[in-house]
Amino acid sequence: MLNKLIRSKFLQCVPVGNEFIVYHSLFGNPQVVDEVGKKVLDVFAKPISRNKLPKVCRENQDILDLFLSLHFVILEDFHERRYLKIKQRKQVRDLKQGKLVKNLSLVMSEGCNFACTYCIAGCNSNVSNRCMSFETAQKAIDYFFLHLEKIGRKEAYVNFGGGEPLLNWEVIKLCLEYIKKKYSDGFKIKLSLNTNLSLVTREIARVLKEYSVAVANSLDGTKEANDAVRKNRAGKGTFESITKAMKIFAEVDYPLSGFATTVSAQNFDLINESLVDFALKWGFNDLRLDLDVVHLQLAKIQDAIDKILTIKKYAKSKNVSLTGFWERATENFNSSPLETSVTFCGAVSGSSLCVKPNGKIFLCGYSQTEVGDIWQGVDFAKGKYFQIASGRLPGRNERCYDCEIESFCGGGCYITEEFMQSGGESAFRQNCELYRVLTKEFLKELI
Repeated sequence: MLNKLIRSKFLQCVPVGNEFIVYHSLFGNPQVVDEVGKKVLDVFAKPISRNKLPKVCRENQDILDLFLSLHFVILEDFHERRYLKIKQRKQVRDLKQGKLVKNLSLVMSEGCNFACTYCIAGCNSNVSNRCMSFETAQKAIDYFFLHLEKIGRKEAYVNFGGGEPLLNWEVIKLCLEYIKKKYSDGFKIKLSLNTNLSLVTREIARVLKEYSVAVANSLDGTKEANDAVRKNRAGKGTFESITKAMKIFAEVDYPLSGFATTVSAQNFDLINESLVDFALKWGFNDLRLDLDVVHLQLAKIQDAIDKILTIKKYAKSKNVSLTGFWERATENFNSSPLETSVTFCGAVSGSSLCVKPNGKIFLCGYSQTEVGDIWQGVDFAKGKYFQIASGRLPGRNERCYDCEIESFCGGGCYITEEFMQSGGESAFRQNCELYRVLTKEFLKELI
């Protein structure tokens, strides 16, 4: 009885013409098989002894051996979730020691001079007491780099975010000087800034260029689409202020490579292939397109799927890179959870620490779940940090059990999950469907 073989219950099969993409929803390893391979798999729909294997298996032993090695076909008593947990032991140990930490995000300002309709950062116009002091930033930077020294990591990523971080530009500049002076000799450091661009001046652009700060910025479509959602505090559109800053970066010979666009209820019908044409006009080749993961409620999620696929196809035809969270699960199929870490984002991977102006530490700048502070640090082995990161390891999120892309999405954006816990169930479910359908569509591109 123990020697009987059976097809894994986690095996997924996506037909594409006369071929099939098969993969294990816990372990991954997508393969393209023909009708013969599919017939071999079908043999194991029910338990069967090795000595009773039919001719198609005996004549295609190499195919069967492959399926056995990838756990597409398993022994009847093989417990796959338990096996995955065993393979994750090192990752769990690394989490408990904070060995996965490599990113520091400093929320320089919790306020913002914009009032985007879909904002999930909780920004408001009262910014007088919402900026990070240099003393707090310095303490956070020291804590971060001392921790990296402790775990033996020599690469570091530091991001300045918000709100709108340029509301606190003078402190950002002090931070850049401090990091370069104190830590650049011992670490390979990459710096980045998330900004709405509206406050950029030539001086700011030149300093960012001097320190090689990668600039991540947003523009929510062409003028009509952007101004429908991306407004300033006076309710006016922001397209002109954003494009003005784009010109400034070009003028100081530090041009931007692209921008990120958020699709929300208010601009959904205004986002189309013209986004790609606009990017090309400006010389951009790197675009990001994401749905509002919290507020956007569509009568048919297929409308969003069709829009993403149409724009992505058009971008590809124009040699423009178009990415988004909607392809994260597909990207994760490049790795197997049996061999390496597979997670949706830094917040749930345990690689990121985000410090807010009050010195409290979170896993994401949009999160409301505190995991420590810059004075006491983070207790990596216990508490919320470990609870969140270990609970999102592949195969451990019970809400995702038996999903077709379980290990490779793992529940998606952590902020969507937080929002769901406070009543945003429909947004969470909408994202699940979006990721499931698109992942299958993108896997088809293997053929």
